Amino acid sequence: GMAGGTGFVYYVYPDGTLSPKLLSTGVSTINSVSINDQGTGLAGGIDATLNSASAYLVHPNFSVSSSLISETGGEIDSVAINQQAQGLIGGDNGTDAIAYFIFPNGTASSELLSGVPVTGGETLSVAINASGAGIVGGADGASDAFAYFVTPAGTLDSTQLVPGSTADSQVSTVDINASGVALIGINTASSPPSAYLIYPDHTASAQLLTGLLTGSVGS
Repeated sequence: GMAGGTGFVYYVYPDGTLSPKLLSTGVSTINSVSINDQGTGLAGGIDATLNSASAYLVHPNFSVSSSLISETGGEIDSVAINQQAQGLIGGDNGTDAIAYFIFPNGTASSELLSGVPVTGGETLSVAINASGAGIVGGADGASDAFAYFVTPAGTLDSTQLVPGSTADSQVSTVDINASGVALIGINTASSPPSAYLIYPDHTASAQLLTGLLTGSVGS
């Protein structure tokens, strides 16, 4: 496994022992980590030196990449990596929501949300399947929820996936299976939480949480 927190990432072994601390002192916070079966990890958070969103590939030989992205503020809130070492990262840059596809060679795509009407806000959750198909979700600066598929080529499918009204809400959690069927959880300020299956053709299931009168979707 892998564990991250205030300026640290460690490998966690089956016997409960830890690797040496892997990150440099310039990283103040790790918000999210993900690891594949080969032991390659992805970690995201804040670079304290630059006071900006940052993400790193972590390798079983304890080597750590330099930051995979170059931003001027914000933080990475969510990361995911698959067996091919393809990844997704999402968060904000201090101004707008951001998301990037990470290729196996350690390079990042161009920022994915720049071509869709998402201004302000942050990406709260990302997920990727074994084929490299992914999904990102969050809320913009006007508190309108968003969710988009990401292709295995590292580009954004610009079809908004949130069914119905997006007002005063956020996509707080997403996942996607091997068939490309996604699951999104939505919290809304004035209504009970909701969840939907989103199919590869962009259609959605009926609302799945019809019995809930209050509460929130966290994961």
